[in-house]
Amino acid sequence: MRTYLDGLASDFRYAFRSLRKDRRVALTAVFALALGIGASAVVFSVVYNAIFEALPYRNFQRLVVFGIRNLANAGGWKGRNYFFPPEFRSFREENHVFEDVIAYEGIRLQYNDGKAIHYWPMGATVSGNTFAFLGVAPYIGRSITEEDTKPGAPLVFVMNYRFWQSEFGGDPKILGSSFIFYGKPTVLVGIMPQGFNAFEASYWLPDHGDEEGPSLHGGGQLMGRLKAGVRLKTAGADLDAIAHRLQKENPKGIFPEKICHRSADAAR
Repeated sequence: MRTYLDGLASDFRYAFRSLRKDRRVALTAVFALALGIGASAVVFSVVYNAIFEALPYRNFQRLVVFGIRNLANAGGWKGRNYFFPPEFRSFREENHVFEDVIAYEGIRLQYNDGKAIHYWPMGATVSGNTFAFLGVAPYIGRSITEEDTKPGAPLVFVMNYRFWQSEFGGDPKILGSSFIFYGKPTVLVGIMPQGFNAFEASYWLPDHGDEEGPSLHGGGQLMGRLKAGVRLKTAGADLDAIAHRLQKENPKGIFPEKICHRSADAAR
């Protein structure tokens, strides 16, 4: 039994890591949402909590991730698991099947404390509603909120318990300290409790669409919490309608403005 569970856990970890890949694919042709991927995420949420004794994320039995499948196979790509900000906003605001939807993207940071350059493990940039969505209170300090993503908001981040212990010896005085990320001071405002390792990240920074800090402009993965009683087939049909409308209105694809500019410059 243990061998089976260990193997299953390994498969889920591999599948979860794969969500971070293949971000350079161009969006073309007709596409549809494939909630079969989401079905795996529902199982993953249950198994993860059962095997790794993770914290009870809010209604984790209804958490799903989803991706886009290129049914026409035009352009030589089969699908993608990342979404640009306009897509995230549309899926979050226009759907009828989710209680809420969040966006997240893996990042790696380094900082110089004046003595040496420190290379940190994987972290994540997250939408402002992520911590409220997951429903886990911080161990000390506070978590990230929607206010932290507004233009001009002070730059902040949150760290997980394990990284706090290994890198800073669990020193509570580090709370409120400033770190230089992206050339700007960023304040540590919270430490999450043991067992909280959302997206396999050691720290989390809020999305800054104004580019004052880390942003999801390059595309992020999405996770939604289904409303009680909603089936995946129903959710797929609802999101599919939104996806097709977006494709019809943007036949060349939805790309961040800065990426469009880079593409235009490269074509000159």
